[in-house]
Amino acid sequence: MPRKPIARTLAMTAALAVAGSGLISVAAAPANAAASRSQIVSAAVGQLGHGCSSAYDGMDCSLNWCAAFATWAWGQGGVDVSRLGWTVTTFVNYGDNNGTWHDPGTYTPQPGDAMIFGGSGFPTKASGGAHVGIVEKVNSNGTITEIGGNQGNSVTEVTGTADSIEHNLEGSSYNFLGYVSPAGLATTTPPPASTSAVAAGTKGSVVYPNGLAATFKIQGGSLYDAWQTLPTRTFTSANLGDGGAGGLVGTPNVILDTSGRTSVFARTSGGAIATVWQPAAGAAMDQWATNLAAGSPTFASDPTTVRYNNGAFGVFAIDTSGSLWTSWQPGAGSGWVGWVNLGNGGTGGLTGNPTAIMNTNGLPSVFARTTSGAIATVWQPAAGAAMDQWATNLAAGSPTFASDPTTVRYNNGAFGVFAIDTSGSLWTSWQPGAGSGWVGWVNLGNGGTGGLTGNPTAVTNANGLPSVFARTTSGAIATVWQPAAGAAMDQWATNLAAGAPAFTRDPSAVLYPNGAFAAFAVDGTGAEWASWQNSAGAGFTNWAQVQ
Repeated sequence: MPRKPIARTLAMTAALAVAGSGLISVAAAPANAAASRSQIVSAAVGQLGHGCSSAYDGMDCSLNWCAAFATWAWGQGGVDVSRLGWTVTTFVNYGDNNGTWHDPGTYTPQPGDAMIFGGSGFPTKASGGAHVGIVEKVNSNGTITEIGGNQGNSVTEVTGTADSIEHNLEGSSYNFLGYVSPAGLATTTPPPASTSAVAAGTKGSVVYPNGLAATFKIQGGSLYDAWQTLPTRTFTSANLGDGGAGGLVGTPNVILDTSGRTSVFARTSGGAIATVWQPAAGAAMDQWATNLAAGSPTFASDPTTVRYNNGAFGVFAIDTSGSLWTSWQPGAGSGWVGWVNLGNGGTGGLTGNPTAIMNTNGLPSVFARTTSGAIATVWQPAAGAAMDQWATNLAAGSPTFASDPTTVRYNNGAFGVFAIDTSGSLWTSWQPGAGSGWVGWVNLGNGGTGGLTGNPTAVTNANGLPSVFARTTSGAIATVWQPAAGAAMDQWATNLAAGAPAFTRDPSAVLYPNGAFAAFAVDGTGAEWASWQNSAGAGFTNWAQVQ
């Protein structure tokens, strides 16, 4: 992480000198009076995106200010911060003096705890540590969302394991040192991490456990990857090739394993399904299988993927005759079973690209468009059962659809489906409850865009409310969202962000851990662009080319 060009000894001396003169102002309640972890976190989150301020413990902003920010946040939570100051060492000493230091691996962190990171010149606890942040939350998958000052010279969040946050902020040669809890504050036991580990792959883009995004595209038969790096969150890109597949086509599907490692699946120009994966965290993504499984038909669609409860992947795709096929791994990381033909359920044939989604029990459903323009679905009714339950026309009042469906799973476990009809309008149908029947199709219109085209993509926010992104006939990216539970889905932005080129490929979208969205799309020259929100509900940044 970039640092102010001031030696640590000078920073410490300056801090002590100011403290001795009585110039440090501590905004804290006395000695844990009404001290609150939630107030610490709320204060810190309220500063996201801000730069250094003298309000942070009277900080001189020509110096490193991560410790001043953490001191200020603790003070806002009512913690006695009279023994803290502008240096990371004061937090280390606080932990030792109050018995609230916790070595890594021996403690479950709590919101409001300080996180101490090693770094250049100060790699160990004995040296005082190089950087301090605050635990914002511990997520259900065991990752931590950290918030800290002087991270790219502003207050930012990073999500991941303690070690991955360390490596993102300070570099892979340094170690995470430990946690410091505010004295006198109770700890709570967080809920256990989910054991269901259900997941579905995404179209083209993904967010990693560390809170950074990556996007993939196929150009000229090769797979390209662009990924974000800290502290600036700028994108770096690379050509991953085609693994000797003879060329890739369509849109890739991206999925993460339970360790956060990436696998990408794509169709080859010869109609097979190929995959490339990352063998270890941080390793090059260079392990290819150019024909996924035995008994492959000639596929006409892009693949869609799921991750089962045991960590194994499953893949679905439509062949040239309109039948849906699947292959899966018996266990995480194992080889693949031969392709199995699931048929078309009597629809007369499927077309376009299917989309798969998992229910809360880890059972897959696949949705696809029929050759007659309806939306059909097939699902697995129980673990170990055949995947043979078909509905050939999802819901009443169906128009003739021109797009592939896109799906979401709501907070109650029910599914929702969105698709574009032949007139360029977006429609939706949903289940009132998990496993129930479907309401009749509802026309959401086109928001005054002049018409939508291509295939939409849907993402739910942290509250389980959907947003749908789609390309307009004029080449812009539009979005529509549901503003509140039970409200009509009628909030439209017909041109997502300024600086847009004319897009010729469909958008993909992801949700960051802070609740903000990012959207990606490719223009007519093959360049890929991104626009994102800096926080949940904020406006989108101007489009920026990422690869």
